[in-house]
Amino acid sequence: MKIARIPEIFFNSKTNSPFEECLICNKKLLQVGCEYLAMKSYRYYREFNKKDVTYELALCYKCHEMLYESFSEESKASLDKYWKKHFKYSRQKKLMDSNNYNLDEWISRCACKAIEWNNTTSFHIYGDFVSDKMKFEAPFPYMLSEEVFDDIVNLLSNHTIDSLTKLFEIYIDFPPQFKSIFSKSIIHK
Repeated sequence: MKIARIPEIFFNSKTNSPFEECLICNKKLLQVGCEYLAMKSYRYYREFNKKDVTYELALCYKCHEMLYESFSEESKASLDKYWKKHFKYSRQKKLMDSNNYNLDEWISRCACKAIEWNNTTSFHIYGDFVSDKMKFEAPFPYMLSEEVFDDIVNLLSNHTIDSLTKLFEIYIDFPPQFKSIFSKSIIHK
């Protein structure tokens, strides 16, 4: 594992600095030894070669675990099966084993499908952090394309969709046009 300074692409877009608090419990993330995960979603406009943050969040390990535990057993099993089949863990491990800590190499290509971030309309990056540092430890950091995100959402049960919808409604300044992603009427017909 390598520890590095948090790159700007993982900064909070509102403050242009590292995330300071857990979205759910408000734990101070930059305190010594605090471990947390961050996720940022981007919309990519190919015709302008421009990307915009659509939403972002940081969760301490405890809140991340609590969120995962709120998922139905059906969703957990489906996600586990999907990750085992599609996640290119060997690619991330190869980067780590070769001491390649160039962030672009880790997040420029989808971790599940051979899609570069600039060949999709949206993408999501994930990182693992401790205090004011980012960890390079397979599988983190990684990127998922819109196509994978769609696959994942379609694996989720109604119960899990409800949990995530509540999270977004309570905690995230989520653009209205993206709320339909988690709409049961669209996903579960």
